[in-house]
Amino acid sequence: MEISQIGDIATILETHTIEGVDKECLDRLSCSKHYYHLFHVVCSWLDTKFKEIFDCAGGGTHQAVRVSCELLADKFEDRNFKKLALKLKQLHDLRVQADYRLADDFSKHAITVMKNEKARALNLIVELDQKYSSGG
Repeated sequence: MEISQIGDIATILETHTIEGVDKECLDRLSCSKHYYHLFHVVCSWLDTKFKEIFDCAGGGTHQAVRVSCELLADKFEDRNFKKLALKLKQLHDLRVQADYRLADDFSKHAITVMKNEKARALNLIVELDQKYSSGG
């Protein structure tokens, strides 16, 4: 499976309807899939470009990905890695709300926040990748 397909599904869920399925359910699924698209992009990038630090931090768990970014921020003295870690935490929290806090209100605004911050995170990855193209 291609990682991009997760993002494609997230986007389709935003506008798709399924008979008998509440729109809020589809919105929550979309939000969750947008997060997982970003998560897998970041994991793949860290594993490819900064494998030693990624492995040292514990690999592909949510916390380990953020720890990898924190370690890279310290190593390179680059706040953009820290920004990426903070965005991942914020979006993970939003994904947890979408997946687990079913009694809480969940609005279309949450998907907008997810998509906007995901786009910013992906842009940060592009910038960091270009800056440190030789890896860590």
